[in-house]
Amino acid sequence: MRQTSVCRRFFRGNINSMLRRSAMSLVCVFFLICVSFGQNAEERLAPGTILVASEKLSDPNFAETVVLITHHDPDGGTMGVVLNRPTETTLAKAFPRLHANADLVYDGGPVGPDAVQALLRSATKPDTAEHIVGDLYSVIRKVLLEKSISDHVPGSKFRVYLGYVGWGPGQLENEVRLGAWTTVHGIKYVFDSNPDSLWDRLNRESHSQVAHRGTVSSQRPHATMEACRCTEPVSWRY
Repeated sequence: MRQTSVCRRFFRGNINSMLRRSAMSLVCVFFLICVSFGQNAEERLAPGTILVASEKLSDPNFAETVVLITHHDPDGGTMGVVLNRPTETTLAKAFPRLHANADLVYDGGPVGPDAVQALLRSATKPDTAEHIVGDLYSVIRKVLLEKSISDHVPGSKFRVYLGYVGWGPGQLENEVRLGAWTTVHGIKYVFDSNPDSLWDRLNRESHSQVAHRGTVSSQRPHATMEACRCTEPVSWRY
């Protein structure tokens, strides 16, 4: 009897110890998952990342938009341009003295509507251009912008944007975690030949990513704009 009692106490002690270790392991795993998700949200954001607005994002500034991140600094903020909002204004009309072609000017975002910049694909880095990713560059200097327009660089490699979008430090990361945006990668989307349908196509693609990630938020997705401590495009008129 005495041996049986000892065995029972020993058995219960081992079971309790195993349960405590299992509970601690689950807590650690949950913590690591949370940390990993937060890091992934930040790792996905970089120059060249493309943001696809959630279909629940009703803010007219961002509804059904596809945004290219042109600058990202965790301490300074994020800047980008909307890729899928061509205007009815041609380069020839916007820049009459440059003898430009009939390619359309794009609405890059609600911030700084007079700020002019361009996206350019080039095998070599153009002088004064800012590298984004791969062979993609941001053009914000007037001399290079005018030269590219005058040289009639085709729309498959060069597009001009008026205005931009911007987020303060940490703001975009939080919006991604809340589900306001999903991310995709691919320079091919920047100069897509059918920008009017770009959001629909990428939204379908992003749905599969969200389902795989299993991200659920109880908060309604939203997006706001704050000051970004970045190098802003130069404002000038023609």
